[in-house]
Amino acid sequence: MFENLVVVIPVRKSLKPAEKIINEELVSLETLVLRKIRQLRAFLPKQQVIVCTESEELSELAICGGATVLKRDAKLSKKDASISDLVRFVAQSVQLEHIAWVPCITPFFDTNDFIKSF
Repeated sequence: MFENLVVVIPVRKSLKPAEKIINEELVSLETLVLRKIRQLRAFLPKQQVIVCTESEELSELAICGGATVLKRDAKLSKKDASISDLVRFVAQSVQLEHIAWVPCITPFFDTNDFIKSF
């Protein structure tokens, strides 16, 4: 059903624990990344759930969580980096018909929401 779909979770090292996003006592970046991987792996195989990062630390976390890693150049993770350049890099690297961009900082979607939207 989802064989032509890859889901990309973009995450950069400079995004430290999510205090600025959600109360630090409730959620950390690690929890957000693993939660997103778990939600997507409920219906997609490992090779279709990709964490795109420049960080070795986050790469290891993604692999342990059951995702594939797409390493990106650190220049694509800087605050002044063009989102267009990042999307182009991902599209050229992945080469599947459909690519879903699913930031880990959107924790309020559950697995059923993703299944319905794809």
